[in-house]
Amino acid sequence: MKVLNVKIILAVALGSLLVACGGGTLNVNTNPPLQDQTDQKKTDQDKTDQDKANKPSSSVFHGQPFVVKDNKSVTDKKAQEWLKQKQFQNVDSICKKGGNCTNAYQLLNFHKAYAYGLSGKGQKIAVMDTYFNVNQQSNGIHLSFNSDDKIEVFGTLNEAFAVYNDKEKKKEAEYHGNFVASIAAGNYYKEYNGDVIPMGAAYNAKLHIADYKGPNGINNHLTQWTAATNDATKSGAIALNNSWGYDDSLKDAQSKFKQGQYNSYTDYAAEFLTSNGMKNISGKTVKDYIDALDNFQKQGVIVWALSNERPHIDQKTGEKKGLDDADISAGLPVLFPQLAEAWISVGNIEFVGNQSIANSKVGQLIPGKDGKFTFSQGDNIYQLSAPCGQTAEFCVVADGHSLSGAAYKLDQDNHKLGKKKGSYYVSGIGGTSFAAPQVSAALALLKEAFPNLTPEQLRNRLLASSNNSFFTNEITDGKYGIKDFGNGFTHKYSFKWGHGIPDVEAGLNEIGKSVIRIGDNLNNSRAFAFNDANLSVNKALFDAVINSLEKENIIYYDALYGEFSRPYTELIKLQNNPHKATLAKRIEDLNTYDAQNNSLSLIKQGISFTFDQPSLPLQRLFTGYNPIDMPDIAYLNPNAAEAAVNGSINFADGHLLYGFSKSIDSSIHNVGQNQSLRLAYSSNPSYQTRSAILAGLSMEQGSLLNSIGTGAWSIDQKQAQTSYMAITGEHDLSSDMSLKMMAALGETKMDASTDSLFGGADGIVTNYIDVQLNKQQTFRKDDLLTLKLSQPLRAHAGQMTVIIPQGADADGNLFHKQKTISLKPSGQQLDFGVNYYTDINSQMTLGLNGLYTKQANHIKDSPDHYSMTMTMAWDKIKFGLRGEQFEAGDLKQSAQLSFGSQF
Repeated sequence: MKVLNVKIILAVALGSLLVACGGGTLNVNTNPPLQDQTDQKKTDQDKTDQDKANKPSSSVFHGQPFVVKDNKSVTDKKAQEWLKQKQFQNVDSICKKGGNCTNAYQLLNFHKAYAYGLSGKGQKIAVMDTYFNVNQQSNGIHLSFNSDDKIEVFGTLNEAFAVYNDKEKKKEAEYHGNFVASIAAGNYYKEYNGDVIPMGAAYNAKLHIADYKGPNGINNHLTQWTAATNDATKSGAIALNNSWGYDDSLKDAQSKFKQGQYNSYTDYAAEFLTSNGMKNISGKTVKDYIDALDNFQKQGVIVWALSNERPHIDQKTGEKKGLDDADISAGLPVLFPQLAEAWISVGNIEFVGNQSIANSKVGQLIPGKDGKFTFSQGDNIYQLSAPCGQTAEFCVVADGHSLSGAAYKLDQDNHKLGKKKGSYYVSGIGGTSFAAPQVSAALALLKEAFPNLTPEQLRNRLLASSNNSFFTNEITDGKYGIKDFGNGFTHKYSFKWGHGIPDVEAGLNEIGKSVIRIGDNLNNSRAFAFNDANLSVNKALFDAVINSLEKENIIYYDALYGEFSRPYTELIKLQNNPHKATLAKRIEDLNTYDAQNNSLSLIKQGISFTFDQPSLPLQRLFTGYNPIDMPDIAYLNPNAAEAAVNGSINFADGHLLYGFSKSIDSSIHNVGQNQSLRLAYSSNPSYQTRSAILAGLSMEQGSLLNSIGTGAWSIDQKQAQTSYMAITGEHDLSSDMSLKMMAALGETKMDASTDSLFGGADGIVTNYIDVQLNKQQTFRKDDLLTLKLSQPLRAHAGQMTVIIPQGADADGNLFHKQKTISLKPSGQQLDFGVNYYTDINSQMTLGLNGLYTKQANHIKDSPDHYSMTMTMAWDKIKFGLRGEQFEAGDLKQSAQLSFGSQF
């Protein structure tokens, strides 16, 4: 090994460093089954493998809604790259050589968070602990924290150090604070002088450091805790990590309180701290500290390590040892409920094997005669600390067993130890002390992804996304409970494991139902299910809408107020044409063609009523059109079922027609034709040249030119008003040949809809044109040939305003952007069609239909489309064959064969 600034030293117990055993080691025989064996005892010369790989690239999402920019396969590949990083592997002393093992960081899916581009950048973790080398004192800054602006220090620190005990001939080391801080946010180095050092879980986060022992360790801890907590609040830390505490059970405190010895838990805490050697303790100093913790929760989450006093039976005495409930330090919110808003208690586990958490079994520690414990064979998850107990509703567990992290920093040679100056690292240390900073780091990563979450929302997100799939039953897990996080999302927790093992990746993904929120503030906003928010757009407008919104993103929320972003165009879809000439419709149409259906008939003068059919002016306009090939004009909608009052007056050798109609069909395909007022003039139908001209006003209820909005796009309460003119004309070229044309022009407007993404539309000018040549007896006596050229309804002017949610600020105020978009599409669809029908005999009819389309749906870059349909009817049996192809040379083809007695 190259002996330079980075050293790995022998692991020693840390329990004696703490006020109580909030951190430290458990006396466990590390010989777990199903795992490569790695000795926890490391010599001074034990060097980690060098890693020449480049650090995976990161992008920063701070201040923006969380967006996974890569597809899943790319993200998974990046995550695997992180797993291979020695800086990542070396954190876990047991797993760092690979094999049948799950790294402690891997268990929480930190590598997947890094693959998303997260690193803790822009976040700050407060660590209250003791024994640090993090600022420029006698021994300098430890390598894990030696970067620009990494550290903010409150007060005076008790430094990490290493000495040699001459009497007992053994090494003693004090570096608990360094180790905890390095797990939370230790620097990432690609390589340092040939060595690869373990990284922090939120390696780009900054640190606020305070010493819970106070200046020089003098016994006025409570005042120090209050001042340090207030300073952490002032610094803007997102998490306050406490890997220390008292090993007194909540049950004991509650029992003494119930006995009537105290008026409040404040009085109990004052006496408790005084009896433990603290000075100048009073109800006021206790209240000041509780208030400081409560105040911190306005901006951050408090993370507290549970006691390492795992419940067990002493093999020599048979007595129950350890804690069978949470300790009073991690359980302060139980005694002071105002602290429960943004608090997480953390237990310690050992996870054995590389199977999934869901496929893991809860095991037991088996006591040995030597006082050590071994793991039960064939199991995977072991409890190494006190249970979550009464803190279970806000508790999680993590693998803090046998980790590697920062030890002490020496500036001068220590001849007794034989140590050279430099930063030293320790391997094989375990305890809740080192599970807790992993949770603090997870909070920093989640906050980086979701910068506007409140501390309570951030805490809830971590709890709600924790993995409890290994829960078995209340015998192994303790009593179960259900936490209701609101918005229809609940999560199961247990007395022993709390909510389970944090899963950062799950926390970065949508939790529960995703909604679009419209309103002034999150608290009073109206929520619409994301999947229900759709604008089904008529092809006259679709291309323009899509093109105008293709660079826009919509910000939406999951059940726990996580902000996410997706392309706005995911809410926009092209409306299917319900009257499109499908194969089935062509088959239905076989027996409906009529070689004489182009002739206009005389109209009786007077008032009439029609039901379940278009009004009289509309009937006259569309006379002679086959139902399948009927012009698709949104504001005319000749296929609509209406109830109408009609009138006819003889005028200028023709007919003046009027009609007032109301839709009687509420199906989605008829939304919009609710009320119409029409006035038409039709020439004498016996003339060689015949025509009809129509003017009207259409009032669509809940749709815009037949475009339908649902959910957040709903426009149900608004009417689109279209004023229009249409003309149809027909001229007999010969006794068996005629030329027919139709044109329409309309202007549409619609007011904005309340609580909707639709902000109104106006000046939408649309047009339609159709020309067709009909020839009878072309090849046979009873046949009809039709040649067609048409441009479907298309907007060539107009604008629409859309509302684009932009997310919320830290106070929950919602912001929306209004964007006014042009509705002129990029292309112009043209259809060239050929239809041929003939009666082969009295029982058999043949139909041939061909269509060539350019710039389909008015999209300039749409490929050319060809289709051919052949249909036949023989008595009551009908069948057909259809083929389609897009663009010459394109291999995408489809064919369909249908037959049956009816369709």
